[in-house]
Amino acid sequence: MLLKTLLCRQGRDNALRIMAINTAGYIFLSLIGILFPNSLIILFFSFLTLPLVVLSAKRRMYDSGKKLGFAWLICVPLLGFGLSLYFAAPVGVLAGLFFFGLASSGYLAFLPRVDKSVKPYVHGYIGPHVSAEIKLGDVKFRQEPILRTAPAAAMHKDDNLSSNTPWQLDETEIATAYDTQPSLDDSSLNAGHVTNVSHQAMAASRQESIEITQPMSTQAPDTEQAVESHITLGNTDNRIETAAVKLDAFIADAVSPNLDELGTEEIDFGLNARKQTKPFSEERLTGERWIIDKAALKSGSITELLKTWLIWADEHRKPLLLGAKITAALSVAVLTVYLIVALVSFISGLSGADEPESFSPPAQVAAQVSRVTFPDGFELVLYDDVLAFRWLGDDGEAKDLWRLDTAKGDTRCSELTFNNGSKYRPLQVSLLNDSATEAKFSPLDTQGIINDIALRGSVKLCGYNFSLTGSQSALGKNSRFSDFLSY
Repeated sequence: MLLKTLLCRQGRDNALRIMAINTAGYIFLSLIGILFPNSLIILFFSFLTLPLVVLSAKRRMYDSGKKLGFAWLICVPLLGFGLSLYFAAPVGVLAGLFFFGLASSGYLAFLPRVDKSVKPYVHGYIGPHVSAEIKLGDVKFRQEPILRTAPAAAMHKDDNLSSNTPWQLDETEIATAYDTQPSLDDSSLNAGHVTNVSHQAMAASRQESIEITQPMSTQAPDTEQAVESHITLGNTDNRIETAAVKLDAFIADAVSPNLDELGTEEIDFGLNARKQTKPFSEERLTGERWIIDKAALKSGSITELLKTWLIWADEHRKPLLLGAKITAALSVAVLTVYLIVALVSFISGLSGADEPESFSPPAQVAAQVSRVTFPDGFELVLYDDVLAFRWLGDDGEAKDLWRLDTAKGDTRCSELTFNNGSKYRPLQVSLLNDSATEAKFSPLDTQGIINDIALRGSVKLCGYNFSLTGSQSALGKNSRFSDFLSY
């Protein structure tokens, strides 16, 4: 029956059923994605689960009276979730689709029911495949007799007749005496003064036909007429000759001594105390199954505690539904924004993966510059480990005076010559915009040039002679240059 209700296209689903089916679908696909990653099995089970969710959404739309187009609100996210699992989408996209689908099903679940019919839902479903179960569930209580006082008074009156007179009841009195009504309350069976006789009355009432006669008396001259005047209610051969005795015993035990004072009022022994005056849709949680057992509740019964919660929720269903709708709407809005952002990032990630990575040179770190000025007016400058010899004096546009790689330019700038004959070739000699001339040397010559400047008396470059008096003292004051001194 459960499989038929899942595939039914004509029934109706309540809120809890559509939530359960949709949540089970997402959890099932998640497990399939974990067990079989990047497999066609994910697509197979996705398309297998989708019809169940579509039919459930369709039945929910029938129940809420909305258009069937709303059903796609939970079908599209489920399909997208299955495809995302197959293509191994990022976890953010999967989580967004998962919660968006649950929020969408929550929104459809809280839509109010249009037709509040008398029939209750069975496992959250009502439709053609549950009619047999509903019919079986209708018979829940025993059928007990209801005794009325009119035939009882007639019975007491007949006790005064002579034993030779045939005891007879007309058809209406017998039918009334054995009239049975279905009872909705089993509590009346606990009454001690009707326990024994109720079984006798039930046995008599369940006879398909009843025939009452008076035993033949040899003293009455009209015996044959008494036999012919019996009351026949059926065509069976059952003879209940002790019916009067049973009725007298029933009346003597069940009816109070003040029976005559009650007149023609109905005696039902409380069987009609719970007569149904409201349809099932209005009573909802007022049936016997929702009666709270206070003793069990105090003892910590979870079932009774859940009953109290359900009754409270039923009494405050309107504000709860309103709050749930607002929460579902906000959740859908937030998850929609999150899903859009996740999809955009996913698409941009795919497009970025196809593009070749562009090479970017490492950022140049600012060189550590240290300089020392000598008494003769020239400077030594350290750009990290590159040594530069710098002086002022020439005017003109910025240009290269000498380059070692081309060996072109002013040949006087091709060598740095000390007075002891030591020579060093500069890599480049340039005239700068600030009227300074700067000669840069290889880092391999840095230590040798610094030591010669400290120890020698003079140096010559580009036709200029520079005195090195006081150079040792100037170099010793700078920690960067003093590290290169070897004496």
